Amino acid sequence: MGANVTEEKELIIFLFSTGVLFFVLVQRSQLRRLPAGTILLTGFYFFWAGWGFTVIEDLFWGTFFNYLEHFCYMVGSLLIAAWSWAVFGRRGRSS
Repeated sequence: MGANVTEEKELIIFLFSTGVLFFVLVQRSQLRRLPAGTILLTGFYFFWAGWGFTVIEDLFWGTFFNYLEHFCYMVGSLLIAAWSWAVFGRRGRSS
């Protein structure tokens, strides 16, 4: 792969995730009813931004958008971990 060339798989992932984003935005009120749904949705938004930065980084300001991409993946992962803990971490405990 040459410099400044977006890989097809990166663009395809971003396009599919944009379709999912559209669904999430349309169904946002229903999805927020999930346990800790706001945390889950915010995690997805960060992952979506990271996938977008992956595509953008090949066009210009590569290093800057690469840092933003990985920052979004980190925050998204922490949010999904927090959501998992909030939803599944309490199971098996007697209150």
